[in-house]
Amino acid sequence: MRRSWATRGLLGALGAAVALAVALGLPGDAGAHAVLERSAPVQSQQLAAPPELVETWYSEPLERSLTELEVLDVQANPVHQGETIFSDDDPRYAAIAVAPDLPPGIYTVTYQNVSRVDGHTWSGFFSFVVLNPDGTVPAGEAVVPTGLAGQVGSLPDNTDSALRWIGLLAAALLGGALFFAALVSGPAGQFLDAAPRGRVERSALAAASAVVVPAAAAVALSTVAQLWLLADRLGGLGELGILVSTRTGELWLARTGLALALVVLSLPVLRSEAYRSGRHAPVAALLASVGALGLLMTYSLGSHAATGGGEFWAAGSDFVHVAATAAWLGALFQLPLLFWWTGRRLEGAERVLYRANALDRFSWLAVVSVVLLIGTGVFNGFVQLPTLESLWDTTYGRVLMAKLALIMLLLPVAGINAFLVKPALVCAIDALHDEQAERPRAQDRRRFEERLARLQWLLPRTTIAELALGVAVLASVSVLAQSTTAEGELRQEATRPSGSFVATLSADELQAELTIAPLGITVSTFTVKLTPPAGTPLGEVLGVRLSAAFDDPNLPPSAGRTSTTVDLEATDDPAAWSKQSALLTQPGDWRLQARIRRRGMDDVDSEFFSVPSVGGFLARRDEPRGLFDLPFTSVGPNVAGGGAMIALGLGAFLIWRNRPRWWEREVSTAIGLSSVFALIAGAILVFGVDVHQTRFQSESPIPPTTESILMGQALFERNCVSCHGQTGESDGPGVAALPLPPPRLGDHVPFHNDGTIFLWISEGIPVDEAQKYMPSFKDQLSEEERWHLVNFLRKTFGSGRFVPVLPDDATPQGG
Repeated sequence: MRRSWATRGLLGALGAAVALAVALGLPGDAGAHAVLERSAPVQSQQLAAPPELVETWYSEPLERSLTELEVLDVQANPVHQGETIFSDDDPRYAAIAVAPDLPPGIYTVTYQNVSRVDGHTWSGFFSFVVLNPDGTVPAGEAVVPTGLAGQVGSLPDNTDSALRWIGLLAAALLGGALFFAALVSGPAGQFLDAAPRGRVERSALAAASAVVVPAAAAVALSTVAQLWLLADRLGGLGELGILVSTRTGELWLARTGLALALVVLSLPVLRSEAYRSGRHAPVAALLASVGALGLLMTYSLGSHAATGGGEFWAAGSDFVHVAATAAWLGALFQLPLLFWWTGRRLEGAERVLYRANALDRFSWLAVVSVVLLIGTGVFNGFVQLPTLESLWDTTYGRVLMAKLALIMLLLPVAGINAFLVKPALVCAIDALHDEQAERPRAQDRRRFEERLARLQWLLPRTTIAELALGVAVLASVSVLAQSTTAEGELRQEATRPSGSFVATLSADELQAELTIAPLGITVSTFTVKLTPPAGTPLGEVLGVRLSAAFDDPNLPPSAGRTSTTVDLEATDDPAAWSKQSALLTQPGDWRLQARIRRRGMDDVDSEFFSVPSVGGFLARRDEPRGLFDLPFTSVGPNVAGGGAMIALGLGAFLIWRNRPRWWEREVSTAIGLSSVFALIAGAILVFGVDVHQTRFQSESPIPPTTESILMGQALFERNCVSCHGQTGESDGPGVAALPLPPPRLGDHVPFHNDGTIFLWISEGIPVDEAQKYMPSFKDQLSEEERWHLVNFLRKTFGSGRFVPVLPDDATPQGG
């Protein structure tokens, strides 16, 4: 027997090595994940003077030792200074310094990186121009670099997918084999006498070890192959130092070490009957089970779930999903083996009763696994799909739909096994081998025996079909794990400007129409067209200056404001001024203002143009940031918690419905009641609790009527004058007692939208910190009162200076 199990283990290891060799021969293009989101300078930007730094921002944290930027001239000569610069405050940031005396020219910036989350490579380039002193573009063309490590793409290459699939499948089979031995095949023989029970327990350990040894070897080999591929893409085997200098390398090292430890623990069990009979074998099996869980955890920590905020919940859910997959697939793989070795190790009634007991336990394990798979799968879907449309608009979503299609094929087969074949087999066994009084009559016994033989022949084969479909599902999972996430694709798409912005506002007696085309974080054409009142000449326009201020509610007023300006140029139309510029430099809300100079007239400023959500998807304000934040924002915590409770209740019901016969009544009752309570609690959270999520409103929902402004004025004088002063100059009587003086209202109200001001009034400043320089007023003022106060501030300080002018029909009132 020892020689038979060992031979099978060695053949399995050889098969794994052959599969790896085939996988390494498959061609393809590299996948990518830490995509470039924006840069400064932006693509094709023309600068009057060279920048001090070339800055870049990416979608995922970077491995610093494997991230490199270069700046090349038209002859491909490097013109940057020093090493790539990183930020401790922003792990997605990288920059490179350039010479301060950089001459006019066309320059190309190349970048290549490795994601700190999943170890995938990404590379690319963009160019910018330093103009001649006379404003002309220098001669030459931007260099197009070759030989970068990573290539742009949403799908991984075949080699990456094959290696990931082999590793995941092997990890699932070894983990499932150990779980099956601990929960199904070992305990199922407890009713047997000592001698057959010993044979069963030893055979269960041998069957598990026969899978663990080759599967652990396959995990180790696939990990080493992934390391070799990454090192080769980054410059050759000399880059193998990444194993100890990067997070990805540390995870791979831990995975390989755990896989080898599993081989060491399982080999004695596989090779020696005497060792399986001793007291050390159960301890080795327990340690191997713990090691298998740790090995599965390394896959979750290196997956998309570890990207962005809320990693604790996302990676935890992914780990439970992977562990449940291992328990299910591993059990499916072990079940035909159980039917095979019990035919050799047990006889007659012992064999069929043991199989019935094992099937009961397998059903319970399968139900728990499937419930966890469905629950965590839905949760992971919310994590990885930021919008419903991303399910069909992104490559990741379409691969996910392919996975769901495979699952739809798998579920009928699993249902046949769970609800038809297995119950019929157990009933036939019970009919033949239960208490004497309940056994069939002699004339029916042959019919039951024939049914039992057919079902014992059928179940292993339908189980193999279910297992094959499960392996196919796991192949789609390996592609998903290596593909750019749906969010990554949306973020990459958002970097491509599209569409235009057109708005008309007043500038004193003029009408100013602003056009931005294309709209995005790029070089755009900004055009201001002026229209005088009917019957009035425009006059000679001497210049139009356009100022843009970035509106970020998370930055306190004391941080100042991020603004850029550009002087527009005259066009053939005397009323239209235009220029190409990279005025909008980062994603978010912007407020623009035009200043018009005319001969013999006072300069006039336009009202502020609100340009919301520049950068589209990149401008989202509600991204999770903290480790324990909810990792998605499509639903709130009440719906998420309620959904989890409903899933728990349904799972508990299915467990109760498929409870093993050996459970005590008290246990069954507790599981049933838990199901009812969980379902009720989940329904209350989802449907009975106010799940309205407060969304950021950029504009006041209350019109700025005379009544609203008067109410806001009274609120201002009661709550704000003591610090800000009557005219917003920060000269109120309470300023002396403050650690920092408040900013001038005229310096900030014009450059932030209504929603930002409302947020500051509501939450205080800083918004996310307990210690406030400006207190929160949400407990003192109702939501409606805060909007009235915003309307007053906008009317009074919206031009940048104090304008104590109410509508003509209003009389200023004191507090």
